[in-house]
Parts: sequence; structure tokens; C-alpha cells
Amino acid sequence: MTAPGQESASSERLDAFASRVAALDAGAWERIALRCGALNESSLGALFGRAGLLAESATPDVDPYQQLWLKPAMAALGAAVGLLLELTKTLPPDPLRRPSDSRGGSQQPPGYAAFLEIERAARRQLPKHPGIAAALHAAFMALVVGPMMSPQRLAAIYAPFEPEIPFESLGAPAGHAA
Repeated sequence: MTAPGQESASSERLDAFASRVAALDAGAWERIALRCGALNESSLGALFGRAGLLAESATPDVDPYQQLWLKPAMAALGAAVGLLLELTKTLPPDPLRRPSDSRGGSQQPPGYAAFLEIERAARRQLPKHPGIAAALHAAFMALVVGPMMSPQRLAAIYAPFEPEIPFESLGAPAGHAA
């Protein structure tokens, strides 16, 4: 497997991931669910596991002092939001489309359409497979943060999707061995 490396997260790569996610069939989703394993459970441990995965994907490699507080803070925030969602059994409102500017052009930043596609896929998976929803968000975030994390961390976060959507098929440069 070619592992994700220190390359930039181009909007083309984000778009490619989102379109490949949208094209996954039911069999692929079931295989991903198996790879997500215990993250799909409704236990408190699984909730904290999902929060940890999201914290890991959103945390760049920083100096050891920052690691002492940054990851736990992000995991706590993710756990609080996840617990709230699971206890209320509701989802936040659908992401709003950004308004057009006065010239009629779009104000959507690069990668925003890909984010919306990932969000739609995560919402479809959330009721039955909350671990897949967390893994989708984590993989997308890892593609964004990837240039600031080690190839090994990025590959580990992306792992549930690698057999279905090989990282190198997203246009990543070759030569980053796992």
C-alpha cells in the first residue's frame, strides 16, 4: 500500500475521495463496517473511541508539550459532542449552502462541496454505523491535515477506506511506503 505522505491536501484529492465515497455500493459499506469494528457499538467506550479517532485526525504532529494538552482537549470536545448527539438521537441541521456573493459567484471555499458529500454519506451511515460516520469524518480531516502529520498516522486513520478507495487512486504522489 502506498501510504499517505506529506503532500498538500488539494481540493482535487478531497473531491476524488468524496466522489469515490458516494459511489460505494452496499457491499463496500459492509466491509468498511467490519473494519470499523467496535467503533460501531453504542457503548461509552465506543463513543470515546470515535472521539479519539476524530481527535487524532484533526491534530497535526506538534511538539511533545503541545501533544500533552491538544489531543486530550480535542478528544474531550469530540466526546462531548458525540455524547450529546447520541443522547438526543438527533443530528445537527444539514450544512447550509453558502450564499452567492453580490456578483452571483459562489463563495464556497475549495473542498466545501467534497465536505458536503462526505457529510451526506456520514449521515446515511450514522444511525446504524456511527463508527463509519466517525471514520469518514476522520479520513476526510486527515486528508486536510495530512501535510502536517506523519505518513504512518495518516495511513492508520485512512485504513478503513484503503481497500475500497486506495489512497494512491486519489492522486497522491507515489513513493510513500507504509
